Formats: sequence, C-alpha cells, structure tokens
Amino acid sequence: MQFSRIGLATAGLVLALAVPAFAAPACDPADIEAAAAAIAEACPCDGRVSPSGAVTPWNNHGQYVSCVVRERNQVAKDLELPKPCLRRVASCGARSSCGKPGFVTCRIPDECSDLVADGVAEGTCADDPEVACDTAADCPVLRCSTKASVEKCEERGGIAGTGSCCD
Repeated sequence: MQFSRIGLATAGLVLALAVPAFAAPACDPADIEAAAAAIAEACPCDGRVSPSGAVTPWNNHGQYVSCVVRERNQVAKDLELPKPCLRRVASCGARSSCGKPGFVTCRIPDECSDLVADGVAEGTCADDPEVACDTAADCPVLRCSTKASVEKCEERGGIAGTGSCCD
C-alpha cells in the first residue's frame, strides 16, 4: 500500500494537532534556590554528614555525584518541581572537585586586550567587548573543568578553585 505525499503530510498535520505541544515547565527561581540549598546541605563537597554532624570524606567522586543525583530526585519530588527544572544539577556535580583529593576547578577566563596590568581597566574582553578589563581575571569565564593540581590549572592560564564549575 502506498501513500501519496499529500496523504502523509495531512496525516502528520492531524497527528501534530492531536498531540499537545511540549512546553518547557515554569521553573520558579525561589524553588530552584531552595532545591540547590537542600542539595548542598545533604551533599556537601567535603563529605557525607552523619546524624551527629560529623563529616566523613567522600570515598570517590562517583559517590559524591550519586549523592547529588539521589538528593536532586528527592528534592524534585518533595517540592513538586518538574525534573527539567533541576536537570543541570547532575552535570554540575560531575564538573566539581568534590571527592577528588588534590583536584581543583580550573576556570579559564576570556582574554583581555589591556597590555599593561596596572590596576586600570583600559582594555576589553575578547568575547564581550562591553566588559572593561585590566587582566583576563576581570573577564567572564569561558570554560571550566577539573585539573589534578593548582599547577596544572595555572599552566593552562586558569584560575584554580574548589567546589563546582557551576558555582
């Protein structure tokens, strides 16, 4: 049995009209902030918190990320938040130094056109010419990843920190 192009197009249009359009859920910023605080409290970067308040370091990075995902799912359920509102939480946990002893977050800033680092912002950032800068550290971060040490981060022109690249 063959269908004509018009018949297929008509069938597709009818199907499209019959199925409600998928719309992104409304994500209340206050709910997202409450969820983030609850997740950070349940899964601090330093380690698990026992009922007595003692902190036990994470055995590994995977254990930390598992805690974040588990808590994200519970918080979404408790606050009746659509899961897409908290979709970035797992990737933020994965892009962290938590559970990785000695590792740091490494933020690579945009380049600054100011040729003299003298405390006077006479240049602009390469990706955002609206931002005045004296050094690259004054510019927005272009990318962030984790590195095994402060030295490895600085070798790449990055600024070392701890926690998550999403902070």
